[in-house]
Amino acid sequence: MQRDIAAVITALTAVFIGGCAASDTSERRCQSSPPREVRSRAEMHPSFCVAPAGSATSTAAVAAPREGAASAAVSGSAAVSGSAAPSASPPKAVAAEPAAVAPAVDPATCELDCERICGGMCRRVSDTTVECTRIEGGHPCGRSLEGASPTPAGRGEVAQLEAMFGLEAISAVAFDSLAEELEALDAPRSLVARARQSAVEERRHAELVRRLLAQRGVSARRPHAPAARHRTLFAIAAENAVEGCARETVGAAVALVLAERATSHELRRFYRAISVDELRHAQWSWDLHAWATSALDAESARALEARRRAALSVFARDPAVARELPGVDAATSTDVSALVAALVSELEPPLAA
Repeated sequence: MQRDIAAVITALTAVFIGGCAASDTSERRCQSSPPREVRSRAEMHPSFCVAPAGSATSTAAVAAPREGAASAAVSGSAAVSGSAAPSASPPKAVAAEPAAVAPAVDPATCELDCERICGGMCRRVSDTTVECTRIEGGHPCGRSLEGASPTPAGRGEVAQLEAMFGLEAISAVAFDSLAEELEALDAPRSLVARARQSAVEERRHAELVRRLLAQRGVSARRPHAPAARHRTLFAIAAENAVEGCARETVGAAVALVLAERATSHELRRFYRAISVDELRHAQWSWDLHAWATSALDAESARALEARRRAALSVFARDPAVARELPGVDAATSTDVSALVAALVSELEPPLAA
């Protein structure tokens, strides 16, 4: 089902722009690296299974896996765009009595309760092993692309602008690539056309940042971005769950706040120029998600929903996302953090126990 994401973001930011106050003075920095996936494995247990419908255990807590099982079986982890270090963190679990699980459930073939085991994403590696995936890190500064090399964010306004230029330029390439891939998959023509328009808008954003750098006597350096790819619909949608439904969405909210709260007139004018576009990009991301989940099978759709929740939870756990963005002071950074936490709560309310 499609959601009016632009309306949700606009309503929340209107409240926060008018009423936020903060005193936090900690230094923050916008990460130019994309989010990464960290994987861990645990020994399969009957309590990891979804309880049969109508059973007394359908709302029971999940028993904890054998201590140390997750760290013993980790084979590595893959980033959303690159590689990441393996994690020894065990899957999330809540202690309960294993005997409460219905005896008819076969751990080797049952449906996994990924939300309880891992907090969102998991898969069966074998009859005896489950692998959990969580998403960590990342930034809300535009849509990234696998294989791209953004400029590392540094301290000071020029370094911040250089990082933002690279991210906007990569976003343009990402939307161009998405338009080509979706067209090949016979996606709705409106989605393809809007992706191409988004690429045009991201190039305009990059040009605006380039001018800001030129005014400061700095030449913008174009980042490396790979050529268009041709992936499955599931692969595209899995990337979009992170890059679009999480990062583009949070980024749109940040831009709206900074359009009113950036530290200089010049930067407020810049954020105003991009904020309406970023709202459209966020809406496009959720529309793509809605179409993909309706076009794919039920299992794939559930996996995409879990991935989206996991990506948004990154910002809920560490919502200080305006880290050294141009024109952000300490008070505004803290206000944006509060806004992001509220936005995540609105988009992904806690699941019922």
